[in-house]
Amino acid sequence: MWEKLLDKKLLTVSDVQILLSVGRTKVFSLMASGELHSVLIGSSRRIPSDALEEFLEKLNYNNEA
Repeated sequence: MWEKLLDKKLLTVSDVQILLSVGRTKVFSLMASGELHSVLIGSSRRIPSDALEEFLEKLNYNNEA
């Protein structure tokens, strides 16, 4: 299941919830704070898969420091 999500170029908030094991509010909070980049397509919010990878890399870097 995760492999299918990771193959997408743009992820939904629900996709990111699953991948990060967090709630919807947390995903929107990360986007609002600028920690997780997102784009608006019409009235839909999407997270580029590259942005999610960058977010995860920052988490790993911060945990190693």
